[in-house]
Amino acid sequence: VRVPFTVRRRESVAAEAVLYREGEIPAGFVQIPAGEAVLGADPALEPEPPERVALTDVFFAVLPVTNADWLLYLDDLATRDPAAAAARVPRRDSDLALLWTPAPDGRWSLPAPGTAESWLPDHPVTGVTWTTAADYAAWRSAREGRAFALPSDAEWERAARGADGRWYPWGNHGDPAFSNGRETHPEGAKLLPAGSMPSDESPYGVRDLAGNAACWCRNRASRTGDWRAMRGGASMNTGNLLRSAYRFGMRPNIIRPYVGVRLVMHPVPPHDAAV
Repeated sequence: VRVPFTVRRRESVAAEAVLYREGEIPAGFVQIPAGEAVLGADPALEPEPPERVALTDVFFAVLPVTNADWLLYLDDLATRDPAAAAARVPRRDSDLALLWTPAPDGRWSLPAPGTAESWLPDHPVTGVTWTTAADYAAWRSAREGRAFALPSDAEWERAARGADGRWYPWGNHGDPAFSNGRETHPEGAKLLPAGSMPSDESPYGVRDLAGNAACWCRNRASRTGDWRAMRGGASMNTGNLLRSAYRFGMRPNIIRPYVGVRLVMHPVPPHDAAV
């Protein structure tokens, strides 16, 4: 487990972390130990005082949910309710046609590579609603016997900024070569396989937080209204939109081609935890 901390001159720091047994942390997840998250307070964004939130342990997915992961979900759902599976197929926009290819048996396949709408298995899934993203988390929970969820706004920001409140997952200097944004490629914005940018890694080991695909969060974007929080940079973003304190939100039934899904799991601390 990584336990980042900050220490200033003539100060001392005591850091604690629960250690979990092998198998308690799901494959592909990392532990983010309990602690205080300092949110906002990025001078490059709208000036606002820092918000301090105490968070418990969370297991955070290193990578976002991929098209291959989503295909398993759709095909399992199609065996019971083909119409429900069809309603959850990715789209470019809320009112546009389905982007994946149906089979006679009700299952789905990704469009072939090289076509106008090519979707590769290892790319992050995008073009799904908040409601569908939350349903995927529930499906994974039932399938694996674990309590998966979408990350909260605060959990996401702590995973990205570590203990020192850095502006980007890798530090305080923005660079188009460090994450997959609009300025990364001369030919323009494009998705990459999840985890393709090793420099886009947070102090906890979480990848793709400043580019490739943003993700839905489980909480509301504000205290009023039904908009859901979204976090993370995307392949179409530039500048301040890639910074880890940047926040935005949309209605839960909205679809955007740059917003996908990432999971967390909240553990039950073991009785004989080592500290």
